[in-house]
Amino acid sequence: MGRIPEHVIEQIKESNDIVDVVSSYISLTRKGQNYWARCPFHQEKTASFSVSPSKQIYHCFGCGAGGNVINFVMTYEKITFPEALHSLADRAGISLEEYTYQLSEEEKSISSQLYELHRLAIDLYRKALKSPEGKTAREYLIKRGLDDETLNTFEIGYAPEAWDTLLKAALMKKFDEKLLISSGLVTESERKKKYDRFRNRIMFPVFDIRGNPVGFGGRVLTGDDQGAKYLNSPETPVYHKSRILYGLHKSRDAIRKTDKVLIVEGYMDLLQLWQNGFTNIIAGSGTAFTPDHARIIKRFASKAVLCYDGDEAGQKAAVKTGLI
Repeated sequence: MGRIPEHVIEQIKESNDIVDVVSSYISLTRKGQNYWARCPFHQEKTASFSVSPSKQIYHCFGCGAGGNVINFVMTYEKITFPEALHSLADRAGISLEEYTYQLSEEEKSISSQLYELHRLAIDLYRKALKSPEGKTAREYLIKRGLDDETLNTFEIGYAPEAWDTLLKAALMKKFDEKLLISSGLVTESERKKKYDRFRNRIMFPVFDIRGNPVGFGGRVLTGDDQGAKYLNSPETPVYHKSRILYGLHKSRDAIRKTDKVLIVEGYMDLLQLWQNGFTNIIAGSGTAFTPDHARIIKRFASKAVLCYDGDEAGQKAAVKTGLI
């Protein structure tokens, strides 16, 4: 195992067309020989971000950002050079196993550490759902008609009622306390006492489009939590609610194939429809539908069907979403 040689790096770049890669993150429009968009790296009203298929580079005439496909993935995802190489190699089906080495904590990006922390949380919550403590949560999910295959596919779990279940597990794995706070999974009181954000809730892991775990939605099991049925992860370095669509990492191929996406309001709506064969489906992730969501959907399908609740709130949301 060792450093990835230059010829392999070149193979990775050549196997990942920059237009295809960039368009999986942002919406591009072809004008002449190049593709254009509003720059994802700074705020702007006009499209000054250019992608050249012939040169396989990108350049923003507004902020000056530019480079090749590896630079773009590094900058957009805020990950290290080795992490970007491995991500693009996976995308192209190129094995880097013989060059793989374990990154030190110093070498790991914040994003990578947050993904690891969320994976720890997912595994902990899934185990808790199957434990005696998760009996009430399991019974609720069964009552809602969800089977084991669906629960396993979307990695549904249960956050125990104790104040520090995840906190203790994360500290045992040597995660930094500042990272725990920035992840949104652990919060801190005014007296600097740290505790789990999610307790006694059914846990719905949220993934980005590449399948990285970035957040959670937690459904309360009792009605005494200040009326908050759902508690969602806050914005973090890897979780931007306006750009995350629940279920898209699983449904994007079906959406592309049918050229149609079904949009529902919540996690349970999606899981129930998925289980009944509607796999070209996505849901919001703890926030209202945004223009960024619309741009993401446009990459995969030209048709969208709103499947919101029939009550007054659902109808208003459907009208608002339809106008975006």
